[in-house]
Amino acid sequence: MLPCLLVVSGSAFSQDLFVDSGDTLWVEPGGILTVEGSITSNGTIYLNADATGYAQLLQVNNVGNIGQLDMEMYLTDMTTGWRQLGIPFTNQVQNLNTDGISFITSANDGGVAGRRNMYYWDATDAGAGEAIGWTEAAPTTTGSRSYTVFGDQNGVHDFTQTIRIGGTPSNGNQAFAVKNTYDIGQTGNANAQGWNFIPNPYPSNVSVDKLFALGSFPTYEAIHVWDNVNGQYEALTSSGVTVYNTNATASGASHIQPFQGFWIKVDADGTFTLDNTVREPDSTATAFMSSRPYDLLNLSVTNTNDSTYDRMVVFFGPDATIGMDNGYDAYKIKSTRDVPTMYMEYQGLELSINHLPVAGYSIPVTVKTQQAQTLHTFSLDDNQLDPAWKVELEDLAGGKRIDLRKQDMTVKVDMNDNDKRFVLHLNQQGVALNAEQTLPEIVGWVNAEGQIGIRKIGMDNGTLKLYGLGGKCFATKRMESDQTVLSPRLASGVYLLQFTDDNLKSSSTKILVP
Repeated sequence: MLPCLLVVSGSAFSQDLFVDSGDTLWVEPGGILTVEGSITSNGTIYLNADATGYAQLLQVNNVGNIGQLDMEMYLTDMTTGWRQLGIPFTNQVQNLNTDGISFITSANDGGVAGRRNMYYWDATDAGAGEAIGWTEAAPTTTGSRSYTVFGDQNGVHDFTQTIRIGGTPSNGNQAFAVKNTYDIGQTGNANAQGWNFIPNPYPSNVSVDKLFALGSFPTYEAIHVWDNVNGQYEALTSSGVTVYNTNATASGASHIQPFQGFWIKVDADGTFTLDNTVREPDSTATAFMSSRPYDLLNLSVTNTNDSTYDRMVVFFGPDATIGMDNGYDAYKIKSTRDVPTMYMEYQGLELSINHLPVAGYSIPVTVKTQQAQTLHTFSLDDNQLDPAWKVELEDLAGGKRIDLRKQDMTVKVDMNDNDKRFVLHLNQQGVALNAEQTLPEIVGWVNAEGQIGIRKIGMDNGTLKLYGLGGKCFATKRMESDQTVLSPRLASGVYLLQFTDDNLKSSSTKILVP
């Protein structure tokens, strides 16, 4: 039998946990309470949080729980806006015990529908293959899912820095139906297909590495997390390369914290199941993975008027391909806020992270804004990029071409700008021949002049051919240098480059002609 008040600081272990009526179990921030069996609470269990950390509950076995647990989350900022929260409780919304944030549904909106601030993503097919989309949470909606919740100090949606939510803690196997539908209005756009909003369903951290290792994790090995301060989605890949927009330095941790919702992308309807093996308490964890050392560049664009910004990553590796490399490449989920949104368009994909073989490239870059004629600055973080790389950004509208390793580029960006206004030119100088020969590849790209640039890597002299998808050959060229260009007049579409060297070694790649 527990005393009236028991305070846990640090770590504590229990076989089964029973808290009697009137009794309180208080776990200090940073504390970890491990329970091997079940939890029964007729009293109160508090997992507390502050600026130093948050308490966690780890359960080892797949058993059911009974009764109430109250858990706190500490907001590192008080920015007005939408937060994407994962609720680690099994209760209906109306039965959650909340303090410090309002969950406004049709039952407590005061008759004003516009006050409702709690929505979940419904990926069910609404017709023509499209998801139903953001859906108002009803009082009876179950709690163990992800929600987007609006907070503002306006007398209706007020919130505090420390939020406490209580219910029966989720544990064991947690299955989520996932759908391969399109985002609303995005039928036919593969970049917008198969997105599902999943919670960390537990009152403890989840290991990102163990999450990727689950048999139910989709082929696309990346997780996307909303950064409400900067109004952008961050991409976390299984390889460790990450785009994150936080100003804080990544700690090297690889965990998703409690109350965090995240997005995954599937290529078929199915079930995504989490279990206790992915739970891994770590009192110092953050929601971000650190970037592992690669030949990598990080390009930022900043609105000089309000300092909002976005980032994208290009990096090079020995196992890279031109197409989608799962675990390395990451799609761009576009922001819904009035902030600059930047992404690469390559091989028909919209990417925030692009993993490529060592070669020369001219990559179209799109920057979107909701403002008219506003100065934006492009800057390069090249601390992980070999000095042999030359990085230039070209503005096709303004005629500028700047070496970003020497200076930033500042230009006016408008809401009506064409897509692919900018081109990122990447060329490596002084690479040893034997280094290139380790990658037998043919690489192609459309350069700023509209020509098709081709580079062979690790292959002898041979014959290059350009085909349409219907099999028609549009060009044939003998290739005896490492790099050449083709200048055929082609309609927009996808084409196939095929190179066969004199030793009958063959390589091919697809080219998107805009």
